[in-house]
Amino acid sequence: MTKKNSVSTQENPTYHVRPRPGGGWQVKQEGTRKTIKAFLTQKEAIQFARGLAHEVGGRVDIHHRKKVPGKLPKNNAEFWLGASQTSLDAVWDNDEDDVYAKLLET
Repeated sequence: MTKKNSVSTQENPTYHVRPRPGGGWQVKQEGTRKTIKAFLTQKEAIQFARGLAHEVGGRVDIHHRKKVPGKLPKNNAEFWLGASQTSLDAVWDNDEDDVYAKLLET
């Protein structure tokens, strides 16, 4: 009797979006060790995994990086992009800018 591969015959597979040890993100199918595809951003990995899951009626499980207080992530670009976005939001999303913009219109 031959044993069927439960991964390839799985009707509703789960795709995991996980951080890669060296930076970036990866998509893996549950029950396998092999990465299906690697990405620079979590957003790209999630979009890809959702596409796979939609095609076969599966689901997506999104994992997050573990944050250690006071320690910068290995991928400094991810940290600085997040910090920059927070700063930009604080600068551009405020009432003073709205008032100033209205004064310029008149």
